[in-house]
Amino acid sequence: MVVLLGCAPAAVTQREPAGPVAVAPRAPHSDARATPDQALPGRSITVTVSGRGGIDVADPDGGKAADPWELTGCVVYFDGQDKEKCPDKAPFTVELEVPERGELHWEAFYENHESETDVVPFAVLRLEVTADPEVVTPGQPLDVTFSISGGDARIGTCWATIAKVTGGCDKEPATSKAIRVVVPEDLPRGEERTVTWFVTLEGPDGQPIDQKRSSLTVWVPFPPPAFDVSPSTAQPGLPLVVTFRSGTTGVDIDTCGITYHGEAPCSAAHTAMVMVPPDAPVGSVLSIPWTLTYRSARPHEEPGDDGGTLTVEVVAIPVRFTVTSQPGSGYPGQEVTLTIEPAEPDLTIVGCLAFFPNDDGDKGQATEERWLIRTHVPEGASPGATLLRWGVAAVNKAGKPAPDNGDLPFEVLASPTSPPTPRPSRETPTPLPTTTTDAPIPLPTTTTDAPAPEFVARTSPEAARPGRPVRLTVTAVTPATTITGCRAGFGGTRAQPCDVNGGRWTATLTVPDDADPGDLPLLWDVDSATGPGQGTIAYRVLGGDPVVPQFGAAVEPASVRPGEHVRVTHRSYAGGPAITGCNAGIAPGGVLAACTSTAEGWITDVVVPDRAPPGTATLLWQVSYAGDAGTATADGRTSIGVLAGDDEPRSWWQKALGVAWRVGAVAAFGVVLIGGRALLRRLSDRLRRTPGGDDTRLPDGVAVLAVPPAGPVPVALADPDTAPRRLIRLIVRRPPPAVRTPEEPP
Repeated sequence: MVVLLGCAPAAVTQREPAGPVAVAPRAPHSDARATPDQALPGRSITVTVSGRGGIDVADPDGGKAADPWELTGCVVYFDGQDKEKCPDKAPFTVELEVPERGELHWEAFYENHESETDVVPFAVLRLEVTADPEVVTPGQPLDVTFSISGGDARIGTCWATIAKVTGGCDKEPATSKAIRVVVPEDLPRGEERTVTWFVTLEGPDGQPIDQKRSSLTVWVPFPPPAFDVSPSTAQPGLPLVVTFRSGTTGVDIDTCGITYHGEAPCSAAHTAMVMVPPDAPVGSVLSIPWTLTYRSARPHEEPGDDGGTLTVEVVAIPVRFTVTSQPGSGYPGQEVTLTIEPAEPDLTIVGCLAFFPNDDGDKGQATEERWLIRTHVPEGASPGATLLRWGVAAVNKAGKPAPDNGDLPFEVLASPTSPPTPRPSRETPTPLPTTTTDAPIPLPTTTTDAPAPEFVARTSPEAARPGRPVRLTVTAVTPATTITGCRAGFGGTRAQPCDVNGGRWTATLTVPDDADPGDLPLLWDVDSATGPGQGTIAYRVLGGDPVVPQFGAAVEPASVRPGEHVRVTHRSYAGGPAITGCNAGIAPGGVLAACTSTAEGWITDVVVPDRAPPGTATLLWQVSYAGDAGTATADGRTSIGVLAGDDEPRSWWQKALGVAWRVGAVAAFGVVLIGGRALLRRLSDRLRRTPGGDDTRLPDGVAVLAVPPAGPVPVALADPDTAPRRLIRLIVRRPPPAVRTPEEPP
């Protein structure tokens, strides 16, 4: 029998797919703890790794089996640092130095050869201490700021000290604090200074964590570079040469310039020149902006710039030295002789030089008659107006320096009709031998803090032929200076000791027989109780050519007011020929005046033009003398000081007349030179006249004066009924005068 079993159909419920099941992370079988749990870099901390153990497993024999998770070893390390191995047995403690940054890790090894790793709760603290500014200024504040980050530490107390000046912060915990201290005024400049600081760190609970003492450096800069921009005075119608000098060691001027009616950049010698208006009132003040850039060799000092305003007072200064050039114009390569004389009785010249632009120039020579400088017109000089510049070193009666400098207008002529005077050769001076006689004059071996004494060596004659004697006399011009010995000698020869006679120290030398015509070095040195002195004279050796006669003009007084008279005495130097006639006048605007022969010499009475503005005027003179081929002439220029006249206000036409007059002094040299040519032509014409039947010259001592009639001058008006005519007005427009000297010697 078959039994069939059945069952009712069951309801089937479809189950949703199982989603992800959250699994709690398994706690590691070990743990690690750092003490302290935050610290500054460089500090030492202790890390302890401890195991938590595993599951007890029953031993079939009734005991306990070994724990497979028993801690058997560990290592501890910071990111990027070497791993430090734990001891072989508990306690597993490692000491580490805190690096600048990075997390702290541990790695544990177990009995079952498993391992685990994790991060140790630890914070590397970052303490930042800064000084603001890093370049401090004495007398100004310095801020020292403390900041802490990287954990929950706070700054407790702090202080900072610079040069015994200390400042502290408040005690309220904070992550950032600042201290302000004032840098002492007397702090030495140009060096680094140490700022010492101290700070304490504490946790959120106020318990101390750490403290640190250290230092940082700040730079105390040098004082700002100092520059000298001079002069402080100027004269109307004359060039104003502004000189830039660095007054700070290690700082050099790169570029410079001034602005006055336009920009005037400096030359390579750091000088800029502008013209002072001829009608600039005496007593007025000129404000001239200036700028410069500089470079520095001082530590921590970058290149920079500076600027300011030069305040220049317009003055009329009496000339201190009278300068005469002979001739007053010349060809390239031609020799020019300058004679320089003190205009003040208490000044003594101890040295001088003269030069043309773009030329090295020449030094002066003292003779029994004068100080003279022989220089030459540069070979490449372009025809036209230029400046003949001069400088003088002098001392007053007290021995204090009294230097001066200036210039004379000079005209360079074109293409000479005869070869110019050749420039003398320059031999290299040969030092004086150290032993020349059985009892040589010892040079001093000690010095004093007193200023070096000044000496002057004069030669007589000022030039000589080979084989002729030359007398050199050395005198002291510094007060309380007594000469104890001296010697002299031409270059390449044996030095001769000086003889003393009546307080005068003199050496008698002989021009070497084989000396070539030109300049031969004459060396001298002197000893005194207050210090030594020495010098070299470019002594002129004459050749077979005729000697060019030397003349000059002495003016008295050296400075006058407009409308006043100047007494000009014409001189012949170095035993030259006698003067037979002369004329002189101030150009432009002056009146030509003839000289008169008197018992005191040939004298000319020259009147300064009434409208001559203050400054320096140029006296043109010419003399005639008996030469080998008959009457000959020589000309030159001499400086005359013009003082301020009356202060009466001038009308516009008077000012215009003053401007036109003064343009010639140096401001626009062409007027002086052109006017000077006309005056010189008149001088030459007058001097070339020879007595004859039609000679209308007056006897010596006789002058003709124009005498106006008494009362009003009669005036007759012709054609009073003439119809009106159109008036044509001419206006002269001149560009502002400009003088450019591309280069000057240092």
